[in-house]
Amino acid sequence: MLNQLDASIEVSTDHMEAFKCDHSSVSGLLPLAVIWPKSHAECQAVMAWANKTNTTLVIRGAGTGTTGGAIATSDAVIVCLDKMNKIIELDTNNATITVEPGVVVEDIHQLVEEKGLFYPPDPASFKTCTIGGNVAENAGGPRALKYGVTRDYVIGLSG
Repeated sequence: MLNQLDASIEVSTDHMEAFKCDHSSVSGLLPLAVIWPKSHAECQAVMAWANKTNTTLVIRGAGTGTTGGAIATSDAVIVCLDKMNKIIELDTNNATITVEPGVVVEDIHQLVEEKGLFYPPDPASFKTCTIGGNVAENAGGPRALKYGVTRDYVIGLSG
């Protein structure tokens, strides 16, 4: 069934043990496979394939979440977005940044601070967590009490 995907999309059944869990106490099951798309078009191809084959997908960033939100089941394929890690644009005039979901939050912090800007959400795992996972889990960190959580800083998503 996975051979129906575009040949440029990386698919693996090796080292899947790491995808059974995240940083929560929840333990999942081995997924059917792990897919690493590298572009928006590849994500669309994966979604089309999953719809056509009625395959369950679990979207995953760095796996640093503490809620079990990226844990697989035995009938699921993990879609790991960590290879989609480009910062596309920093618009200092409008104080906006356009990024792919696999960008590490620490990289966002460093870039905006170099330009005199501030991105408040700071989950405990900000050195390794990805913005896509932060959006999915609405991460915040200690600054959330004063500045809000991730959803308060997202003005657009594309899918």
